[in-house]
Amino acid sequence: MSRTGFSVFFLLLFSVVAFSVEAQNKDLVLRVTISPQHGVAYPFDIPTRPEKCCRLNWTLNAKSSSYSGRQAYLQFSYDNITWWNLPSNATVNATTGIARGSQIVDASWARAGMNYLRVCVAGNFSEIKLFSASTNTRFWLVDYQLYLFLSAVVLITVVLIWEKKKRKLRFSDIDKKDAFLTRHTHAFLTYLQEIPTSLKPLLKPKIAVPLIIGALIRLSLAPLTEHRWDMYIWRLNQAFVYHYQVNPFWPEPAPLEFAWGYPPLWLLTLLLVYPIYSLAFSPPLPANVSELWHTWIETGNMCEAYHSFVPNALPILSLINKAPIIIADLLIALALYKLIKPTSKKYAYYAFFAWLFNPYVIWISSVWGMFDAIPTLFVLLSLHFLLVKKYVHSTFLLVISALFKLYSIILIPLMFLIIYKRREKIQAVKYVLISICLILLTTFATYAIAASLSGQNPLTLSTQLTFNVFYKRSSPDWKGENMFVNLTPLVVLNELFTKLDVTKNIPVSPLLMSTALLCIMISVFKNKTLSKQDIIAYVVVTHFTVYLTYSVVNEQFFIWVLPLLLFLAAEKKSNSLKYFYWAMSIFNVFYITYRYDLSYFISPYFLPDTLGLWNRPLPPPDPLVLAWIVGILYIIGIKLALWKPNLGKRSVKKV
Repeated sequence: MSRTGFSVFFLLLFSVVAFSVEAQNKDLVLRVTISPQHGVAYPFDIPTRPEKCCRLNWTLNAKSSSYSGRQAYLQFSYDNITWWNLPSNATVNATTGIARGSQIVDASWARAGMNYLRVCVAGNFSEIKLFSASTNTRFWLVDYQLYLFLSAVVLITVVLIWEKKKRKLRFSDIDKKDAFLTRHTHAFLTYLQEIPTSLKPLLKPKIAVPLIIGALIRLSLAPLTEHRWDMYIWRLNQAFVYHYQVNPFWPEPAPLEFAWGYPPLWLLTLLLVYPIYSLAFSPPLPANVSELWHTWIETGNMCEAYHSFVPNALPILSLINKAPIIIADLLIALALYKLIKPTSKKYAYYAFFAWLFNPYVIWISSVWGMFDAIPTLFVLLSLHFLLVKKYVHSTFLLVISALFKLYSIILIPLMFLIIYKRREKIQAVKYVLISICLILLTTFATYAIAASLSGQNPLTLSTQLTFNVFYKRSSPDWKGENMFVNLTPLVVLNELFTKLDVTKNIPVSPLLMSTALLCIMISVFKNKTLSKQDIIAYVVVTHFTVYLTYSVVNEQFFIWVLPLLLFLAAEKKSNSLKYFYWAMSIFNVFYITYRYDLSYFISPYFLPDTLGLWNRPLPPPDPLVLAWIVGILYIIGIKLALWKPNLGKRSVKKV
């Protein structure tokens, strides 16, 4: 063949190839629409796991019938060279030749600036589209929840400033400043002088010896035992912070089941004591954090994850982590003695011993390792300072309690009304505003700091986490599911919701709890005078209201009300309340014994697997029977708290 023939042949071949490539490109037409229409924009960084993130919608028009019924995959690239598949895919319709899909725009694939998109069908690719993701658009795109939060903070601040300016100055600023310093300095020095005097009665053998015995019992049990899941979560979050620099409130490398679900103070307490263990033993940990729950991946059982993290000297770590709980336990015993002693020395001793050697109390704090004794201590002290009209002390102690566990927030409206009934309206408003402000701001600030240190978006994430802890945990659990568990009368709703096929989250607990709290407030308001007994009784009733209306009442929740029952029993000289205190404690011990294999509470350091010491020889309790039992128990508690003996001509002291 001549040179001219070769040229014509290659020209024709090139034309055919070019035509086929052009036809192939035109077979697939990609159209991408973005919601919102003006592009994808975020106030700061592209979120990692947003609940309300931007979404792009794509439509593929395949002109060739050969693609009918084939799967179309959305792909992305940063450089138009290397491509990766996205989760979004769709089937090409056999009739129309159209495939439609949707893809969330998050940090798992999108980056700020330009991204390349295309669709792959049967090894062929569509035309390439450029996709823009904008960041740092600041406040004009911030979620509405942030606006609500900031608006509330601004409103409360304005009210406080207005109330302060409204008050008249009685003397000059200099005199006021000097008077303030003199008054508080004198009060502080007086307090320091009174400390030895107040501690002197505690050094008596009748108090010191039982206290030491109670402490030794708890300290001897603490290193040998633990609730395997809860204590695993405590040390896992300590490792997140100190060894892996992971935000425990939003642990992105870890499953969200490990995200810290409580207010921040207990976690901060754990982080405060952990260096004692870390510096002494330098525990070796795997380079990959996922190894700490590898057993969960192997078995598929989340509750078995603790097998993957049994560190060196675990008994010492358990003792260190339980130490703050044990200290709170002992302080509650001392507080009961000190608070009740002016009323009756006999009842003070009884309350001291009844708390110190209660098997249920010892089990929860020293064996289980649950920290409910700490917020209970602060509630008890807050109530005491409310009774003696030291509202600032009461406010801060209640705030501390709520920052350990949120249940004490429900006491804020009751405290407000009690102060209001004393004709101290300004103090009542201050109590509410300061409490709510401090709880919200402390929680928000903790989340923001943790997010910043972990390289996450502090403002957006902390806003969402604050919203989660105050809303989702109450309605009814943090996942937003209808969950009714353990010692709540609402367990009957599980079967009812299953029969009715109710899958949407219904805020049963908030509705019932709000209604019950309103009834308590009306009852308090109708009282012309409130005695010390009345105030303690209404606090007790509020606790039982939580038990009656909350969707999850765990075994350790009874710790909250037991010291208050002893306090009220001493004020009323009521044997019935003392018997009821023991009835609640014994009932919970039996319930724990029935529900758990007792070897589950032996530390996995000594016993890697449970022994099946109690493998449920009895059928699980019928929900209806359990609901009746606990419901009657709580109603009896309310009746005993509100019952007033016939005082005859004796008058009840008004406080």
